[in-house]
Amino acid sequence: MSAVVWISLLVLIVSTFVAAWTVYAWRTAGPRLRLVAHDRPLMFPPDSERPLKSRVLVIDCHNSGRGSAEVHSLWLRSQDGTTTTRCERSTASSPMPATISGDSMARWVISAETLKNVPFPLTDAGALVVRPEVRWGAGHVLNGEEVALLLPRDRLNLFEEETKFGVPAVATQPDEQPR
Repeated sequence: MSAVVWISLLVLIVSTFVAAWTVYAWRTAGPRLRLVAHDRPLMFPPDSERPLKSRVLVIDCHNSGRGSAEVHSLWLRSQDGTTTTRCERSTASSPMPATISGDSMARWVISAETLKNVPFPLTDAGALVVRPEVRWGAGHVLNGEEVALLLPRDRLNLFEEETKFGVPAVATQPDEQPR
């Protein structure tokens, strides 16, 4: 083969690589949000007069893209998908609206006491099933996975040692729709 053919093949390979890299850079240039919800015990410092543990719902919004995103509101959607509600967030939460820069996250914390007042029906097992949803950017909506929370019974104090939340406290179910 002549030198012209070799140079042509090299130019073809390099141009294919450059085109693929341009598409990749274009796809990852903006914000890429992911919403994760889970429950956990809230821990206080050992010398604090506050109780050692209480249950909270934690909603994390991760931005794995390079651009920043403005999150305008946080909602909880019922299991059937027809009812939405807002919940009071704790003071440890990120502010709302939140600007999430590239490779960072915002965290919102909702106490179990607040979730007991959510007007959603409970499952047969007594779990409250919610799906977090954020509205961001110019009209974008991002749904998280369903979370089933077993809340403390009414006659038990949330901060007592004997309070049983059930095992497991959280069960997640992935979205039916691909993102």
